Amino acid sequence: MRQVQHTVCILLLLLINFSVFAQVTHSDVLKNKYSPELLPSLIMASNQWKPFPKSAADWKKSLPDTVISLLINRGEQAAKKSFYNIPASVTLEFVKTGNRTDYETLSFNKRNQLWDLVLAESVEGKGRFINQIADGIWSICEETFWGINAHIGMQKAGAGYPT
Repeated sequence: MRQVQHTVCILLLLLINFSVFAQVTHSDVLKNKYSPELLPSLIMASNQWKPFPKSAADWKKSLPDTVISLLINRGEQAAKKSFYNIPASVTLEFVKTGNRTDYETLSFNKRNQLWDLVLAESVEGKGRFINQIADGIWSICEETFWGINAHIGMQKAGAGYPT
């Protein structure tokens, strides 16, 4: 009995600690660090923001040769594969059995394959991967649902096929 009381006390203390920490907010951290007058000097103009190199030559200046070789190799491997459709039966597996893995595997593999092709074309710049990139984009555009099958139930019609 004493051990149960001891455990309950510890749990209550933990609960109190968590509730105290939960009430602490840090919503003014940025406000205290950066004044409104300073912000314009910290924000880059949208026409100056260049998150990615513009050409294969620029990529080659930005990345080591080993990384470029790896990206091209991955693109070559991706180019050897077809883009597979996601069958209706796999889409319904989550509703029928709770299995979301088969759907996610097909969906994520397709997107990763396209990503590998795009990166390979970006660093190489020879046009070798353009047709496969177009096929990948086309394949994804043809999907009935661009989310994950476990989330289809959020639609107005509920779980089942996407409407």
